Amino acid sequence: MNGSSKTEIEKDYSVHKENPGPAPEALEEKGDKGSGKFLFWILVVMVIILIMAWIFF
Repeated sequence: MNGSSKTEIEKDYSVHKENPGPAPEALEEKGDKGSGKFLFWILVVMVIILIMAWIFF
């Protein structure tokens, strides 16, 4: 292997035996992109349009 990864392979496993969980940054990451709200409203509009098309056509 030529080390193509940007992170080093962990070699000292005994350091993490007391706290084997994920890093705090992974758990406290902010979802500041806002794509969830956008997708929610797109789906709501699509469902309403499809229901209207089903009823009237």
